[in-house]
Amino acid sequence: SDWKTYRNEEYGFEVRYPDNIKVADTKEMIASIPLGYIRLCDFGETLLCLYIPKETYQNSTFEAAALSVERLGEDWFLDESFDRSKSEENCLKNFGHDETTKYVANGITFYTYQFGDGASGHTFGGFHYRTYRSGHCFQLTTGSAYGPAPSDLPEQGIRAFSEQASNGALETLDQILSTFKFIE
Repeated sequence: SDWKTYRNEEYGFEVRYPDNIKVADTKEMIASIPLGYIRLCDFGETLLCLYIPKETYQNSTFEAAALSVERLGEDWFLDESFDRSKSEENCLKNFGHDETTKYVANGITFYTYQFGDGASGHTFGGFHYRTYRSGHCFQLTTGSAYGPAPSDLPEQGIRAFSEQASNGALETLDQILSTFKFIE
């Protein structure tokens, strides 16, 4: 498939994505995305949401998969030990988790950790990636969500969206993530 390029001049980044991925880059567009029961593009000041629409996996319990680019402001770091003179350190280390790892894509070093949760039979999970550039803390998030799988789904012609299929959606998002870069 053909790939397109999204470019944000204000915050100086670009990312490439397949033509079957949907783009939302305004608050109004992001708020109106039909991402299902669990929101995947609202972790900070969301600058971009690239999402795989529900209809990609028709007749399944798939709800959403997305890659979002957020700018995290100081209000994101509510820890009382927040030191404004160490903005970069706070950005990269203050996840609220000790289990972060380094990930390098396109020469950009990210600190990352895996997340996941579920409620009322809905499951979601993915990864947060953080980096610091030009006085801004950026967080890129890849994640997918799928709904409950009642026992009568096959009779209704709906198949359960499996963890394996969810991993396939995340692989697509990882390919997109690998194209993210800062521009001058």
